[in-house]
Amino acid sequence: MAVQESVAETITGRWSRLYGTLYTFLGRTMLDGFGQEGERVLRRAVHDYGAYRACCMNADHRARGLALNLANLQNLGDMPNTDSLEKGDRVCTPSYFRVVVNECTHNDTWRALDSLDVGRIYCAEVHHPMYEGYAEDISLDLPEYLTKDDEACLFILHQPRAPEPAAEPVADVHPECKIARLYGVLYCFLAQAMLDNFGSEGESALREALAGYARHAAGSLNEDHLARGWERQDGTIKQAEGTSTLAGQAVYDGWCEVEGEDTPMGMIYFEEIHQPA
Repeated sequence: MAVQESVAETITGRWSRLYGTLYTFLGRTMLDGFGQEGERVLRRAVHDYGAYRACCMNADHRARGLALNLANLQNLGDMPNTDSLEKGDRVCTPSYFRVVVNECTHNDTWRALDSLDVGRIYCAEVHHPMYEGYAEDISLDLPEYLTKDDEACLFILHQPRAPEPAAEPVADVHPECKIARLYGVLYCFLAQAMLDNFGSEGESALREALAGYARHAAGSLNEDHLARGWERQDGTIKQAEGTSTLAGQAVYDGWCEVEGEDTPMGMIYFEEIHQPA
């Protein structure tokens, strides 16, 4: 079991870096290519992405008979718990959750890419709608975060009248599938925002950003076999029988979840990363 958990953590960490890198290339393109309007569009897209995650977690937990409380939000949420989160200075009660996060793979990725400004937008926009949208009586204070050059991220969550937790343990989704799905969902929100707001110029910028991302992350993309299991059929992407991977299928499922089976944004991704002209 220990070996399996170690392998899963390694894969999850790699996906976290890909997640942060993909966001950087698309976010940087919006900021540098479209100025103040690009920043406005990026902020709105990240905010809407956070709100969408809250809605999905709420619906998932209700469907599984889980109480909408801080314990289930943290332990059975849509983002896999990392070592840095688990080892952080934590205080947990039914109505109060406080954690200090000293290390973050996304922050490390943004810093390495000289894009803390892009990361700050993510941190400022995603967390409040994601946590506070999960349950109407939850509130978040986020006075410090690493992308502001604070020493740590400080998350403080309140839920004054927390419902009782579920009595029985509930099986959760594999961590690799969690981060891979979010990778696909985040991409759709950013890509659609670029096309909706900037038209053909936005599509050209999106394709250029994806091509740059693919060149930068080629090793990890190839290592995780993201293309395996996807093939073009009549202008759409379909799963090739018997060849899908756990993570690759989760990315594809994330696209379909947001866009439907035709996955137009997924097709652009597929063309630029896996089948360049």
